[in-house]
Amino acid sequence: MVRRTVVAAAHAIAERNAVVLLRLEASSDRVTATLDAPRLAGIGFAAELRRVTTEWYRHKSGRAHLWGEPQTEGDDEDPYGLFSPPPDPTPPA
Repeated sequence: MVRRTVVAAAHAIAERNAVVLLRLEASSDRVTATLDAPRLAGIGFAAELRRVTTEWYRHKSGRAHLWGEPQTEGDDEDPYGLFSPPPDPTPPA
């Protein structure tokens, strides 16, 4: 039932926003959508899908998170060092 609801929500969001949904795959742990739209529209689509399905799931099940626990302030937000400043090129004295 959850997967069908997520798929239906994705189609509804695409239709409401005149976004062409080229492909949609949903499994028990992920949703993959291919849109005929710019990257920013895809990010907005994903955010809206997460928002509406989380709200639905919260009302249906009483649980807070359909898509997993959100990161909190103590979590490592950059586990691969992609956004860390480069090391100081000056050798230690």
